[in-house]
Amino acid sequence: MQSPFRYLIIFLCLCFSQPVLSGSEQWEDHELQQQKLDALKQNISKLRTWIDGARGEQSQLEKDLRATEEKIQAKVREINAIESDIHDTEAQIRELESEEKEHLASLNQQQALLGKQIRAAYAMGQEQGIKLLLNAEDPLKLQRLMNYYGYLNRARGDQIEEYRDTIDQLKQTRAGILERNQELISFRNNLARARENLEGQRKERAVTLAKLTKSLNYKKNELVRMEKDQQQLETLVQEVEKTISNLELTQDSVPFAKLRAKLPWPTSGKMQRNFGRSAGGKNFRMPGVFFSVPVNTPVKAVHHGRVVFSDWLRGFGLLMIIDHGDGYMSLYGFNQALLKDTGDWVNSGELIASAGNSGGQQESGLYFEIRHKGKPDNPAKWLK
Repeated sequence: MQSPFRYLIIFLCLCFSQPVLSGSEQWEDHELQQQKLDALKQNISKLRTWIDGARGEQSQLEKDLRATEEKIQAKVREINAIESDIHDTEAQIRELESEEKEHLASLNQQQALLGKQIRAAYAMGQEQGIKLLLNAEDPLKLQRLMNYYGYLNRARGDQIEEYRDTIDQLKQTRAGILERNQELISFRNNLARARENLEGQRKERAVTLAKLTKSLNYKKNELVRMEKDQQQLETLVQEVEKTISNLELTQDSVPFAKLRAKLPWPTSGKMQRNFGRSAGGKNFRMPGVFFSVPVNTPVKAVHHGRVVFSDWLRGFGLLMIIDHGDGYMSLYGFNQALLKDTGDWVNSGELIASAGNSGGQQESGLYFEIRHKGKPDNPAKWLK
């Protein structure tokens, strides 16, 4: 039989053979990561000049539509924040109510114990100590009785003090419940107002979109506009690739290339428009797919990565681009609201947006692309 110490020595050798970063090396690594993040944000901010130039080609109605859709996004984010506050506050109330029950149970126990002590003291009589002193014949017995009597008195005093502390804690807990309930009422009122404002903004968007679609130039040049919008997206992707070419992603997950036919779907619903199919009955091929889902349906990242673009783009509305490393990107368009900002890390399956009809779309849903080194690839080959 081999000695167990042999395995211990092997284990220790393996442990100490691994490189261990010193405190200064860890700090330098953190500093390097921070510099890369700052570089990412600074480089991507340069894209805004290009985006503003592209927006200059928009008509006034298109600009109005963009402004309204951005207001809707801001309101949706506000609503999400309020709903999160409501959820947290309700959890705090449940916790405080649980504490309240514990305090009440403790009070009942303490009341029962105090009742026993008071009844015992009453049975002994108020002059019990003097009687013991006058009637006791054995001094040692007297000493023991007096010590016991003193112990009962101190215990009763401690129990009364504990009872008072519990009452104070109960008062504080109930005050906390009242305060949280008042906050909850305020949050719910704010939520109702925000939803009302959101509905008003959606109506405003509908009016603007109706005017836009009735415009002769808009109808006449629809195919040209779609081609321009697509070219604008191609240019954006090229600019993003230049921007992030010298940046590295953390290797915290399986490489994107190994996940063909394994990626989770970005949203629920039916894939209505397949890769390469014509859009809107026009002779125009889409380099992505379209999922038909109601407004506000959750949109999730298909893989770990970093958000490299999160903004409004003509024809695609509120668009998010996530870099997954090794030249792979996923694109999410037509959103009602983008819930992540440029520079944010996201994990596979993490909520990043809510589906919508931004960009002047008539139908709500999600436009989705997968690209490798700038070239579109069929998402159906990648999704489960």
